[in-house]
Amino acid sequence: MPAFLRKNNYQDVTDGKATVFQPAYNTELDTYTYFSQHPENLKALIKYMGLEQGVRGRWLKEYPFETQTQDWNPSPEEALFVDIGGNVGHYCALFKSRFPDIPGRILLEDLPDTLTHALPTPGVEKLGHDFFQPQPIKGWVLHNWSDEKAKVILRQIKSAMTPLSVLLINDMILPETGIPPFATALDLVMLGACGSLERTGEQWKELLGEVGLEIKAAIVYDSESFHGMISATVA
Repeated sequence: MPAFLRKNNYQDVTDGKATVFQPAYNTELDTYTYFSQHPENLKALIKYMGLEQGVRGRWLKEYPFETQTQDWNPSPEEALFVDIGGNVGHYCALFKSRFPDIPGRILLEDLPDTLTHALPTPGVEKLGHDFFQPQPIKGWVLHNWSDEKAKVILRQIKSAMTPLSVLLINDMILPETGIPPFATALDLVMLGACGSLERTGEQWKELLGEVGLEIKAAIVYDSESFHGMISATVA
C-alpha cells in the first residue's frame, strides 16, 4: 500500500480498476470481476459475508417492518423486500425467518455467477442483475463503490421507487471524529480493493441528496463497528 500510494502521488483513489488490488493480483480487472473468474476467491468472499451477518443482521430489528406493512395488501407481483447486490442471500434468509407472515415477494438480486452459490431459502426468488443497469423490480451495497459509481447505482434504484418505497442501506455510518481502528482499517480495505470508502453520516446525506433521495432515519446499531441502517425515500 505505501508504494502504491507513493506512485499515485498520494491522490484519492476512485477508480476500481486502478487500486492496489491490480498489482497485488497481477490483473487489470476490478475486484468483483476478478472474483467472478476465480471461484476460490469468490467462495472466500461468500464465507466472509456469512460471518458478517451476525453483526449486520441486527438491522432487521431497527426498522418497523410489521407496522409499516400492516395495512398492505400486495398483488402477487408486488415485492416486499429486494436485496440488491445481496450476495448469496444471507439477509433474505434472515428476513424470511424473522417475518414469515408478511405478504409480498422476497427477491435476491446479484450477478448470475454469484447466484449459482445462493442459499436454497424457500420463498426467496433469485434474479440475476447488474445494479449499474436499470432496476427491473419497479416500485420497491454501497461502500464498495466510489461516490460517482454509487450515484449511478442509486439513480437506477430511485428510478424504480414509488412514493411508498423505502430504500434501506445497511452499512457503516462513521462519526466525523474519533473513529475506532476497526472502522479505519476497513476504510483502507475499501480504498485498496475497490477505490472507495466508508462514509460518515454527512457524507451519506450528501451522496443521497445529490441523486434526489432524502434520509428519513439513520441508526448506528453497533457502537464498536459503527454498522448502521439508513432509511431513505424519494425527496
